Amino acid sequence: MSERFIPLASAKPAAIDAAPPLTAAQRATLRAAAALVIPASAEFGVPGADDEIIAADIERTMGRDRADVLHALEELDAAAGGPLAECSAARREAAGPWL
Repeated sequence: MSERFIPLASAKPAAIDAAPPLTAAQRATLRAAAALVIPASAEFGVPGADDEIIAADIERTMGRDRADVLHALEELDAAAGGPLAECSAARREAAGPWL
């Protein structure tokens, strides 16, 4: 039985590096939305998806879905009637039920 070598792509594709960073407003909305999807848990001692490191990883790895994610962030801000990150918890929940 012979072994085959399968070349692996770089763990850091050029497309990820080439994407411009999110604006501060987009980043704030992303973090607010991420917290709605995966909130922090004191019971289990884990951070929510809005944790700085986790949110930065989400931003860094959007890849081919970047345009869709940015569109969704705009939709969330519109549904909230303003920047999602600046809304009350109740308004955030109301704006993002489809998350």
